[in-house]
Amino acid sequence: KYNNVEMDFPDVSLTELFVKAAKVYPKKIAVSNGSYEMNYEKLNILSDKVAFYLNNKGVKKGDLVYIDATRSIDTIVGILGILKVGAAYVPVDPEFPEGRKEYIKTHSKCTFELYTDMYEDIYKTIGGNAFEYSKEWSSDALAYVIYTSGSTGQPKGVAVTHKEAVNTILDINSKFHINENDKIIGISSLSFDLSVYDIFGALSTGAELVQIETQKDLNALKRVIKEKQITVWNSVPTLMEKFVNEINGEYINSLKVILLSGDWIPLSLPDKIKHKFNNAKIVSLGGATEAAIWSIYYEIEKVNAQWKSIPYGKPLSNQKIYILNFQQTLCPIGVQGEIYIGGKSVAEGYCNDDEKTKASFIIHPQFGRLYKTGDFGVMHKESYIEFLGRKDDQVKVNGYRVELGEIEFCLEKDESVKKAIVVNDFTGENDVIRAYILPKTVLRTSDYYRKFAMKYLPDYMTVENLLKFFCDFFEDFNPGKAEDMLKILNINPKLRLKTLSKGTKEKVQLILAMSRQAQLYLLDEPIGGVDPAARDYILRTIITNYNEDASVIISTHLIADVEQVLDDVIFIQNGQIALCR
Repeated sequence: KYNNVEMDFPDVSLTELFVKAAKVYPKKIAVSNGSYEMNYEKLNILSDKVAFYLNNKGVKKGDLVYIDATRSIDTIVGILGILKVGAAYVPVDPEFPEGRKEYIKTHSKCTFELYTDMYEDIYKTIGGNAFEYSKEWSSDALAYVIYTSGSTGQPKGVAVTHKEAVNTILDINSKFHINENDKIIGISSLSFDLSVYDIFGALSTGAELVQIETQKDLNALKRVIKEKQITVWNSVPTLMEKFVNEINGEYINSLKVILLSGDWIPLSLPDKIKHKFNNAKIVSLGGATEAAIWSIYYEIEKVNAQWKSIPYGKPLSNQKIYILNFQQTLCPIGVQGEIYIGGKSVAEGYCNDDEKTKASFIIHPQFGRLYKTGDFGVMHKESYIEFLGRKDDQVKVNGYRVELGEIEFCLEKDESVKKAIVVNDFTGENDVIRAYILPKTVLRTSDYYRKFAMKYLPDYMTVENLLKFFCDFFEDFNPGKAEDMLKILNINPKLRLKTLSKGTKEKVQLILAMSRQAQLYLLDEPIGGVDPAARDYILRTIITNYNEDASVIISTHLIADVEQVLDDVIFIQNGQIALCR
């Protein structure tokens, strides 16, 4: 019953949805950016020219086209032109480091690259008509590939077809009555999958997409919303929280739907929103880039005082949500397990990466093709899912997916770094990712490592208040001695930490975590002086990374929350875990 959410939507491509809207609403504004506006008719004509140009350059159905995803109307024209010729677009934020851009270009095997300075000449092209390419339009064809953070050190490209995206977009528009009278503000970067709804949620129904220069200028954002009478807001919760705090005593009545996704919604936020936006419906959305933007939703009418978090909710139309245990069988109500997504919006897989695709997209004997999210949740008897977060090294930062392993991989490219571990600490007021550096010989400064990381990582992974480097953790510590210590541990895994000085003890703990040392006995007083995030990382590593024959004994007084550790242990199938008091 929970997954009985079938709905009939037309079997069409994103391209066909736009072309149909352009016929019905030719003179309506399709997209605006500041004082510059473009109606549906002109957007249709200019995107035809882009398709004509790409066709002449040899771009054909099934190809991938790299597009410089600036916040401009030209980029929207370019995206539509790419789709019209039957290709898929690969949006890349121009602010990305050059190393990341080059990797995406190479890995995606794009056949053509479309840049902002090319449009002026393209628009002068004579020729081009959408119907020349309509035979290339197919709902089964790839629509876009969006790259997200990857656990192995490089971003991975999620490949989504037209029909998968159309299912999500038409369902959202249907559920929340989005029509030609709406104005959707384009807050997210065009390389982020929330932008897919901003663009095609608007252009599929005759609504107006209102672009902004940046989401960082909250005063400008407020001005645009009031002047343009924005009706639909779609962003991560943190931005909305900053916005409602910024507008103080002002009230904005034009917003009718506020879509929040990508991260936890603070329990206090819905009431703040209702106080500022009297007429707005607040919707929590969840899912994954690997399932075409969103798969689950919950309309927040009132926050229950008993809630620990906003409910994850129920599946969107034609989508399925399952809570499965480690044997991939359904968990009973009230028992936590991993969240799997099925249905019509599950992506094709990862671009040019069969290994990752096979690992994350499975064929279930009962439920068919599923995406293994890595998120955990629990089904409640009231027929909604509660989201519990993750148990691996992936975190969310302002809605962006961040794999801690990618940051580690990046830092270890520097010739001075022997080993890096990156941990997250989101327990305070500010999100912090901490990087610990084990140097080969010379220890460089935190500022040096931050600048080095910025050559490869996007801004949202390296901003000053997010990525903190604790390079001095191993100062005065000879890495060779650490290696000798690990060799001793391999011979005699029983280590009594009481025999070590406090400073050496902390360093040994971190070395053990980095080495994924499995066969270890911890028999000691609580670990003191270690950063809480590093301590949690160490304990998690010890619990989850060990040989099948290893035994792990952990004194419970080392762990603040024994129940949480037991929850982790549930997912271990081999070996023995002994918790002693």
